[in-house]
Amino acid sequence: MHLLQTLLKTSSIPELWLVTRGSQSVLSNKENHITGLAASPLWGLGRVVSLEHPQLWGGLIDLDPQAPAADETEMLWELLANQQEEDHLALRGEKIYVARLVNKDTPEFSQPLSLSSDGSYLITGGLGALGLHTAQWLVKKGAKNIVLTGRRPPTEKVTESIKQIEETGCQVSVLLGDVSVEADIAKILEQIQTSMPTLKGIIHAAGVTGEIQLLQELELSKLEAILRPKVVGGWLLHQLTQKLELDFFVNFSSIASVWGSKGQAHYAAANHFLDGLTYYRRSLGTPSYSINWGPWSGGGMATGEAMNWLNQTGVKPLESEKAIAALNKVLVSNSPQTVVADINWRLFKELYELGGKRSFLEEISVYSEARDGERTEEEDKGEQNSLRQRLEAVTETQRRELLRQILQEEVAQVLGLSITNRPNPEVGFFEMGMDSLMTVELQKRLSKLLGVNLSSTLTFDLSNIEQLEKYIIDQHLVTVGLFEPETDKDEQKGDFLETNLLEEIEQSSDRELEGSIDKILESIIN
Repeated sequence: MHLLQTLLKTSSIPELWLVTRGSQSVLSNKENHITGLAASPLWGLGRVVSLEHPQLWGGLIDLDPQAPAADETEMLWELLANQQEEDHLALRGEKIYVARLVNKDTPEFSQPLSLSSDGSYLITGGLGALGLHTAQWLVKKGAKNIVLTGRRPPTEKVTESIKQIEETGCQVSVLLGDVSVEADIAKILEQIQTSMPTLKGIIHAAGVTGEIQLLQELELSKLEAILRPKVVGGWLLHQLTQKLELDFFVNFSSIASVWGSKGQAHYAAANHFLDGLTYYRRSLGTPSYSINWGPWSGGGMATGEAMNWLNQTGVKPLESEKAIAALNKVLVSNSPQTVVADINWRLFKELYELGGKRSFLEEISVYSEARDGERTEEEDKGEQNSLRQRLEAVTETQRRELLRQILQEEVAQVLGLSITNRPNPEVGFFEMGMDSLMTVELQKRLSKLLGVNLSSTLTFDLSNIEQLEKYIIDQHLVTVGLFEPETDKDEQKGDFLETNLLEEIEQSSDRELEGSIDKILESIIN
């Protein structure tokens, strides 16, 4: 964290690669031991770096835990020098593996899960919304003994929910303790062992999200507070139960660990440890699962601020009934890690790839259904005709001024300003306060106006309205006859400059030329 925050304060922008050894699962077999589990949170944190600071981002590399460090040095340097598109890499032997998120095909009718009526099931964080939903689901699957843990006594509302569960004939025990404190979790497990039926399953749902904090503002104490229940708590649960014959050990993780989430580096890091712990336990032969949940409606880990941000990026809240039903499919599958989320992939991928192409999501299908609020083709065509008619109604000299005015109005509306409050065309988009969501909105508005599919990186390639105006004229309006091409003028200007430059060179002495070259080189280096 200190290194990252120091880099963010420097004027130079180096390329940052985070390198771990044996922290990632690559091959799905028992020989695929994760030996660097403690370093796995770096991958969650790194994914947030890629979103908050794409200009700094190089990627993530996991080295082969079986290979001597000296053998990988040359391959690593070559990889860093030549890598351009992939930013999730793992070296295993002489092979280089890349990470991909893939669609998971699930049968329409999955095998029903039946739980033991004479076993106990532990839910950490069981007094929260997710924990209670999970407890209700366990009852429907046949559980008769459930243990809910939490750091504080249940509220009146939670107590009422517990009573409703008990009315079904299920015994619910509430045991207080901090899952990240070994003495607390050991005491809870001892109580289950001595006074309850045999423990058959664990669902680790404990955790806190913390407030939204960008990386440059993230304090070490805040990072540790979010890591504790997930990392320390998850590891303690593993250590203290690894000799038990459990039917399942489920980690409630988050989509934040899969592709990052702005302002949630601490949360992404914590949950990525749980993903790694799942693979680690799998390598030991124990039935373990990690579910990367999207936000839940009516409760869950996502704060109001985070939920609002997720909604804007195409991530919609899961209905609790549908979310909890996915548990059955996960537990009857053999998949160690599953993302369960309601996502508009078209919108999400556009935002995710704003800083450049990201191969991680290239195998995810982008469905063609129109989103809520999208205008019809006829409406878009009418808007294109309207723009053309407005430009055709004035002289070419006036067209440039009119086009600039239209662009200023579009930018103003995206920024939430009055259309009469026209932004300065020479001020950069991001200096105006435009964020990644706004850039996508601007790109869509202009695409509809022009009737062409403009690049989603438009505002990264063109830094202000002035540059945008020139690009639109040269690339899209000259071809339809609304503007005259400036090619001839540019060529004449280029010829004039070239002639002048040659004359200056001919008239300069060798010493003067050397001095000029030195100045040019100095300016490039500095």
